[in-house]
Amino acid sequence: MPHFQKTFEAYKDKGVSFFAVEGDGLTKYENQAFAGEWGYTFPIVTLADSKLSGYDMVTMPIVFVINSFGRVVFQGNGDYEKYIESSLEDLKYPYLGKDEVVGDAE
Repeated sequence: MPHFQKTFEAYKDKGVSFFAVEGDGLTKYENQAFAGEWGYTFPIVTLADSKLSGYDMVTMPIVFVINSFGRVVFQGNGDYEKYIESSLEDLKYPYLGKDEVVGDAE
């Protein structure tokens, strides 16, 4: 999780959202205590309280990178930092370099 904190710090002000999902049944207050003890500043949600039941979580920890349209563009438990770095432009500007017209553009 220190790597997750580092990545969170690097991208939190660049339009990328991060949060951890806790799956061991801890309460909100236990999660806050855990985060404070380790110096984690990213949000932590519990699996029971989240809307993530539709995602295939076969192992923990697992990382999902979800684009602005709600589509999973990466799922795994490693190399997410490299993926985010190489795909940040695609995550922020999904139509960059495509011939599609979006919104009021002519």
